[in-house]
Amino acid sequence: MVDQHRICRLYFVSNGVLFHIAPGPSSAGAILAAIILLGTISIVFWSAGAASLGENIAELGLPRCVLEFLTGMVLCSWFQQRGPAKGPVGPLVCAAVILTICFVGRVPDYFGVPAAFVFIVFALTSPTGPISNLLSWRPLLYLGEISYATYMVHYFIKDWVKFLLVRDGVPNWLVFSLNNSPGRVARAAGAE
Repeated sequence: MVDQHRICRLYFVSNGVLFHIAPGPSSAGAILAAIILLGTISIVFWSAGAASLGENIAELGLPRCVLEFLTGMVLCSWFQQRGPAKGPVGPLVCAAVILTICFVGRVPDYFGVPAAFVFIVFALTSPTGPISNLLSWRPLLYLGEISYATYMVHYFIKDWVKFLLVRDGVPNWLVFSLNNSPGRVARAAGAE
């Protein structure tokens, strides 16, 4: 079984080391750190005997999220130093090659999918091309802002709704509506 407390300590220690002690890793250091983190995801899932990233969420969900989040933090630091992709084609080709190798070779998704998503996200940073134009559309920007706000607070709102309202005398429709609309509750509370 994965020690959840050890994973949480790893997350907070890594966060402190990466972003509070040093201003940010060099480009080579960031890429090396991302490769190590992506490799660690593969090792964790392979050693647990998992067949895919979605398997055994109760045990492997936290380590996966922490490692992927740390990878995102490292790559964000690298992106801030380097800037956006010059064009989306190169990173998208890399992602396609990785995904093809995983699919054709019947390799478990944890060996390639996180790396492919790194390339896809980097391709989306390109300011040129049809993808950039589509993602710059004002309604999609608004949806991105509210969905991110919802993502950041949904777990806490759901817990507090259950804590405060799940008891005798509280109508089920009220609990259901508040539990299924954390974005509206977050905006009402000013958490955007």
